[in-house]
Amino acid sequence: MQNVVSCNMKGNLAEQLFQLANIYNYSVKYEKTIILKDDNINIYLKNLIENKIDIIDKKEFNKIYFNFHLENINNDVPYANNNLYINGKFITNENYTEDTRLFIRNLFVNNNVYYKNAMTIFNNIKKYFNEYDDNKYILMYYNYTSCLDIDIIYYNNAYEYLLGKNKKIIVISNNITACRRHLSINKNFYFIDNINECIELMLMLLIPSIITCDIYTSWWGGYLNNNIITIPKKMNKLKINKYIYI
Repeated sequence: MQNVVSCNMKGNLAEQLFQLANIYNYSVKYEKTIILKDDNINIYLKNLIENKIDIIDKKEFNKIYFNFHLENINNDVPYANNNLYINGKFITNENYTEDTRLFIRNLFVNNNVYYKNAMTIFNNIKKYFNEYDDNKYILMYYNYTSCLDIDIIYYNNAYEYLLGKNKKIIVISNNITACRRHLSINKNFYFIDNINECIELMLMLLIPSIITCDIYTSWWGGYLNNNIITIPKKMNKLKINKYIYI
């Protein structure tokens, strides 16, 4: 087998999306075929890429001879003649093409199971508020244990920028109990708990306005969303023009 690229998939869904996006970028640029070994793929990602990316078992994968091996990649994957195997994680990459962004986005929006589950949650929220205009909602991803020390001021400023006082706020958090204590709770807030990261991302694609944080799942939700996204100024190294840095 020749002209293939593969990666040792590691980490959670968001981390593996970085790996997939980078090798997809590479495969399109240099006309390579992506092949992944099935035993390391996050279960949610495997469901997303089924019948879209070649996935083979370990025995068949080990028959492939890779001419080049690379460790961690922090930006574009350098060209390698014939077969390339990358062992390690990627960081965010501002050089993704629009084709790559749409490829990752379509993995979600074209998955009927995840899409229906997310729509069910969103529709139940609409019934709870008796508000059926999508533009009246903001999704806030609140990181209670932020390594960047993002404080409540950022969330309040983003909330005001998006005219949150006139909208319903859907909150996702890595600590929903603490989140309830630290946010200014009122009748316009709705807290979501016990959903997987794939459904979190789907909700971030469905809701027009998003307040992100420094969690990778949140980064992906903002990047794949086509509408208004705020992001902390402390993350401005990502250099994504469509973000509103606050």
